[in-house]
Amino acid sequence: MLGAELGQEVGRIIAQRIVDAEGPEIESTFSAEGTYRTIAVTDLGTYLSIPRSDGTLYGQGQGVLTATDGQIATWVAQGLGRFTAPYVIRFRGSVIYHTDSSGSFAFINNIVAVFEYEVNGIGNTSARNWEWLY
Repeated sequence: MLGAELGQEVGRIIAQRIVDAEGPEIESTFSAEGTYRTIAVTDLGTYLSIPRSDGTLYGQGQGVLTATDGQIATWVAQGLGRFTAPYVIRFRGSVIYHTDSSGSFAFINNIVAVFEYEVNGIGNTSARNWEWLY
């Protein structure tokens, strides 16, 4: 069951590279700032996009959330993307969080969430995450 919103963020693609031109496979790294529950965070992540013959894109990624007090949490995600407008891709999928924090990020340990992530043609990103209750 879908729970409350876990967090949201906005950012920018800061690097891209071609991992495999034949695939093609494109790796993108982003940096974003946002809020998870009431905690201000910076999110640094990298994901791989692989176009499929039906027009969708498979994506998988990983990253690190850092709170302003220095606590960190890691995440891994995978999802499917679609072009929703020229040069705009929206991914939807699942993300799993982990932390050893006993401080501000203790709540996020072992949370499974669903996400929406959007990137436009000039590299602006936005994301929202909702906790998946099980």
